[in-house]
Amino acid sequence: MNSLISYLSDFYSKFPKLSSSVRGMVVDVMPWVALIAGFLLVIMAAIDLTSSPFVSILAGPVLAYLMLSAVLSLISGVLLLSSFLPLRKKQKKGWMLLFLVELLFILSPVLSFNLGNIILNLILAGVGFYLLFQVRHAYK
Repeated sequence: MNSLISYLSDFYSKFPKLSSSVRGMVVDVMPWVALIAGFLLVIMAAIDLTSSPFVSILAGPVLAYLMLSAVLSLISGVLLLSSFLPLRKKQKKGWMLLFLVELLFILSPVLSFNLGNIILNLILAGVGFYLLFQVRHAYK
């Protein structure tokens, strides 16, 4: 994991830096975004996990993908909720939890074999990683 973080840190160091005021705003807002997104993901995953098995029109592979996607959403939601307090305290643990969520964000569409979703999520993950590495220094 450390080698991946080191590689991505080197990669994103070549990108333009955000101003210190924007970085400060991102650090201040990030815990709240994680809390809200985590709460929504847990609710949506719970709905998916409780309703998907009862949808009789779904075939085996489609149902399996929906269930796996719901489990990944639930894991992401729990990680986001778990990151709230460490992010508020500016602890490195909070930053690491967000890093793991970004990795899961890339994994989910790959499992669907949907090229459009893969490309979109890679772009969004790239932006997410950019923001994470812009504020990484704030977390000790």
